[in-house]
Amino acid sequence: MNIYQNILSAKKERKKLLAVLIDPEKIDINHLSSFFEKVQLSIATHIFVGVSTDKNKQTENVVIAIKKITKLPVILFPGDTNQITDKADGILFLSLLSGRNSEYLIEQQIKAAPILKQTNLEIIPTGVYSH
Repeated sequence: MNIYQNILSAKKERKKLLAVLIDPEKIDINHLSSFFEKVQLSIATHIFVGVSTDKNKQTENVVIAIKKITKLPVILFPGDTNQITDKADGILFLSLLSGRNSEYLIEQQIKAAPILKQTNLEIIPTGVYSH
């Protein structure tokens, strides 16, 4: 699955895409099936999983549960490296340019690089210039 190329193709064809963001700290895994019945009836094309913090380390469990009930691409929208799991299809490689905390401007990206190199996650850039 080449998620990024699909996004670029949709842009070129002026096709609209919609991602549903799932917060692992706020979703109840036991209610995912009923939630995804609604998602499947919607125009959603992608599932993002992420949160600013994941104190209970639920990201991977939520991704696994989602992958069992949908064929939509599951893409990580992480707040930090602790939320990286190779169980997803891809990851938005973030740069929090509006922040002032150097930990999130560059240090988290540096920490993530060796982790991501060992996964099969499709790494999707989020700071790309397109003309």
